[in-house]
Amino acid sequence: MDWVNLLQAGLAVGLIVAGGFLGHHRGIIQSLREANTDLRNRRDDLEKDRDEAVADRDKNIADSGKKIADLEGAVRVLTDTVTAKESITELADRLESHHAESMAVLTDIRKALTKGP
Repeated sequence: MDWVNLLQAGLAVGLIVAGGFLGHHRGIIQSLREANTDLRNRRDDLEKDRDEAVADRDKNIADSGKKIADLEGAVRVLTDTVTAKESITELADRLESHHAESMAVLTDIRKALTKGP
């Protein structure tokens, strides 16, 4: 009978150890499930943040393209203005030169008329 009691005691200890082992692993599995849920939620948040960042980037690129087009238009206007100013300066110089020549001719005509025959 000694063996029967020893066998029962061994089975009881084995069941207690197995129950503790299963309880411990159940806690580990529950902890892993919670960590998995947290990581999935974090992934979803990061995907949402990424999508918002991509949308903001695309909007900024579009805005930058519009600003560049506006600046290119302003550069064209300034180039035309500078070119026109150079043309006006050239015209003013030519007018001044022509005026000086005309005054010289007028002076010569006056001298000729005042000397008389």
